[in-house]
Amino acid sequence: MTIQGTELAAKAELLELLLSATQDGILDWNLISGKARYNPRWQLLLGFDNGELQGRAESPELWQELVHPDDRPAVLRLLGDHLDQGWPFSTAVRMRHRSVGYRHILCRGTSHRDERDRAVRMVIIFSDIDERIRGEGRQRALVSALPDTLFRVRANGTISGVKHGRERAGSPFAALREGVTLASSFSEGVLKRLRPALSRNDATDPNGAATVQVASVTADGATIHHEVRVVPSGEDECVCIVRDVTEQRELEERLLENQKLGAIGQLAAGVAHEINTPMQFIGDNLHFATAAIGDLMRLLDQYKQVVQSHANSPIGAPALEALTNAEAEADFEYSREALPQALTRSLEGVERVSAIVRAMKAFAHPGGAELAPTDLKGLVESTVMVATNEWKYVAEMVLELDPTLPLVPCIAGELNQVVLNLIVNASHAITDTVGATGRKGRITVRTSSDDTHAEIRVTDTGTGIPEHVRPKVFEPFFTTKEVGKGTGQGLAMAYNCIVKRHRGSITFETELGAGTTFIVRLPLVRGATEDRRSEHTLTGFPN
Repeated sequence: MTIQGTELAAKAELLELLLSATQDGILDWNLISGKARYNPRWQLLLGFDNGELQGRAESPELWQELVHPDDRPAVLRLLGDHLDQGWPFSTAVRMRHRSVGYRHILCRGTSHRDERDRAVRMVIIFSDIDERIRGEGRQRALVSALPDTLFRVRANGTISGVKHGRERAGSPFAALREGVTLASSFSEGVLKRLRPALSRNDATDPNGAATVQVASVTADGATIHHEVRVVPSGEDECVCIVRDVTEQRELEERLLENQKLGAIGQLAAGVAHEINTPMQFIGDNLHFATAAIGDLMRLLDQYKQVVQSHANSPIGAPALEALTNAEAEADFEYSREALPQALTRSLEGVERVSAIVRAMKAFAHPGGAELAPTDLKGLVESTVMVATNEWKYVAEMVLELDPTLPLVPCIAGELNQVVLNLIVNASHAITDTVGATGRKGRITVRTSSDDTHAEIRVTDTGTGIPEHVRPKVFEPFFTTKEVGKGTGQGLAMAYNCIVKRHRGSITFETELGAGTTFIVRLPLVRGATEDRRSEHTLTGFPN
């Protein structure tokens, strides 16, 4: 055999090896002889590896006959255009499988042409794409079934695809269109909320996804709330899933208001007691002041009578003795010393009652639904005062409030409720520890701040949280309290308020037998996001 013949034989052997090793079906079609050759994988691809097609192994029409009747005319037109004019041949078709109906097959072909540009040989590659096609179909069906709006956005801000969900009139997401930019689609207020998430600087989970709350006002003054989840889908693209949460937000606000009203009702007896105590000593002091002033007025009347009767003559000894007796009867020296003290104590009692009323009014005030600069020190002080009757019999209250703390952007009414829940929970934990011994525990409320966040710590010397309970602490309706004493909504509401509404975090540190510290962190800059995820931290109790 010549060297050239040896090389041809080696190439033929390599080609044979490639034809048998590939995962695709291959058709080698000799257009001059009209004969075809299918590699073993082709028959396996369509389930005919049992030799059923052995008699037609050289028929070039075999694959065409297996194409679905609805797809066949288009395939034959493409094939004719390729053979006659050299147009590309690539199409996805349904081909009959021996046992599972039809499967989606990608057909790609090329041909060798002679010097007169006639096709003399053609190779067609058959790739099974059935799972991909069906998977894409399932994804499309799933996306279509979602009530949410979905859109893809490029790094340059161009919207590359939109699927509209159920959007109410006036929604900023109702007019989204493919090919336009975010800047031309949204107001600056909406863009300000979306940009950090789209730039991936606002990720809240390990996969780089971020959740943004967007509130917009319609032309008729109604507020629409959306939750936008931004998920990276490539180097330069994000998918945004937009859900209308207006009804959910309204329900949450009603639930929060109901919880606040429930808390006010629960605290009412304690507040009444706190008001009744100063009112009692105000009343006692005023009764004393009334009697003392009556005695002093009668004494003054006697002085006036003596002065008038001795206008033209000196006051004699009998008159002076009568006045001295009158002073003694009126207890003038005692009244002169005690009356100012009684009035001072009464004014202090009035201020105490006024402070309680102001605290209750601040706590009960519905406030706004948007973040606003808030004095955290005043907020904590008023909440502690309102809750006095909850803790005063079981704990000493220690306030370590940073006087230099800047105003913190928050929803004051909601944060009042969070702090109240934490104080009430702390007092209950201490009650479980001290019982009826008469001893008292300690509740410490601290505020502080760093460069990016303000922090509230509520520490108790209670029982601590058992290990099996810790993962469920923030779950709705989970409670370890007896029936009638807890609903399991307090910490769940606190989590929702701090994490979702304020974009902060709420965590806890606990140690059995030593106590628990709940830590609330709030961004100092509106729109900033807490770096850590809000989950419990199982560390030792701080010294």
